[in-house]
Amino acid sequence: MKPFVFLICLFSQALFSQDILPLRERARMIDAIQKDRIQNLLPQLMEEQNLDLWVLITREYNEDPVVKTLLPPTWLNARRRTILVFSKTTGFRHQSIPNGVMALKKMGEKHVFSVHTSEDANQFTDENLAKYDVVVLMSTTGTIFNDAQKAAFQKFVQSGKGVVGVHSATDTEYEWPWYNQMIGGYFLAHPRNQTLRLHVADRTHPATWHLPENWLWTDELYEFRNMNPAIKVLIQADETTYQPAKAMGANHPMAWYHEFDGGRVFYTALGHVDAVWEDADFLKHLYGGIWYAAKGSLPKK
Repeated sequence: MKPFVFLICLFSQALFSQDILPLRERARMIDAIQKDRIQNLLPQLMEEQNLDLWVLITREYNEDPVVKTLLPPTWLNARRRTILVFSKTTGFRHQSIPNGVMALKKMGEKHVFSVHTSEDANQFTDENLAKYDVVVLMSTTGTIFNDAQKAAFQKFVQSGKGVVGVHSATDTEYEWPWYNQMIGGYFLAHPRNQTLRLHVADRTHPATWHLPENWLWTDELYEFRNMNPAIKVLIQADETTYQPAKAMGANHPMAWYHEFDGGRVFYTALGHVDAVWEDADFLKHLYGGIWYAAKGSLPKK
């Protein structure tokens, strides 16, 4: 009996010491199993049940649990994009964050993309980030990543994925030069909440297609430093229509985009006030930025 138990222990140890396969390898293995089931097991079951034809009708093939068991896992996200909404803060915390997270969940339901939310920076690993098309930095503040998480985030961008920064995403990672260039600039100051004229300088981007040239807006109005000169400005603040804290002059960007280090980045300084997360124009503006970051192209209007 003792040798028998000893062999079982050895077998168990060997079994559980195996490395977990990467996502792509797991997908290939599941593909092979599913191919065998469809080509061999399913015809056998149909013959046993005297079936000549079966039809499966579903509204969303990549959400239906039955269809998921039949289609290769590499197909499941063919239509549905997946974004990670990350809202960790180590500095000031905006009370509008829950509003923003909820608005993006509703946006995903409306526009058919999946939304995962987290404030755990341990989500930033190579394997986990590979699941996402876009990372949305939802009013993050302060130092939010360690060195390993920074490396994973850089690889995510370099792999051709997208990043969307909302409001205080520019008030984040002040000691990380790569982040400064990626997000486009750092927060400098802001005055009290005011109403101003936003000048929509570029209406050829999905984030601004729907906006008028002059957009009256009420929010917390950011001013910036350490701007990346390569950004492409979409919206500018008209400083003659409000009282800035530290004026930037005629070139005062409030939303921009650019290609960076192999990926795509969109940023909007709007989003501080709770009410903006119920504003249809703002939500279209943000959705356009997400769409650009995910798709990687700028179609004609």
